[in-house]
Amino acid sequence: MKLLIDADIVTFRAAFTVEDEDPDGEWNACARTNQMLEDMLAETGSDSYELWLSGQGNFRYNVYPEYKAGRIAAKRPKHERAVKEYLVAHWQANWSEGCEADDMLGVRQMEFATVHDNEEGMTVEFNSMIATIDKDLNMIPGDHYNFVKKEKFYVDEDAAFRFF
Repeated sequence: MKLLIDADIVTFRAAFTVEDEDPDGEWNACARTNQMLEDMLAETGSDSYELWLSGQGNFRYNVYPEYKAGRIAAKRPKHERAVKEYLVAHWQANWSEGCEADDMLGVRQMEFATVHDNEEGMTVEFNSMIATIDKDLNMIPGDHYNFVKKEKFYVDEDAAFRFF
């Protein structure tokens, strides 16, 4: 099963934990990032993965210019850039374009789904698992993993629609 990882959240969690560690803060942030990812893969039994980082542009600003306006002044972790560079160089993280990383997790979850048409009707088999702590992704059906609570759970199509 392919693990689809919200690398934005991984970046922030790892980088903020070493905010006051100088001169080793950058190295420690990358080491914590590595450990988080290794743990996720082991805990989920995944044999492959994709990491997604939010790249340039976001269609939501065209729809609603005030999107996330309250977060403009929010503090960003000092080692954010170093962790993202590490994720790209060592974990082959992908950059989303025109949307957020979590949007790509939803898109990729559906792309890895297999639809079966049988006597009982159509069924969907999910061949991936979303790894995030973002509850917004509970509107995407399939397997999920909350890597902070270390909980695996399944969201069926009805529950996903109700959550949306």
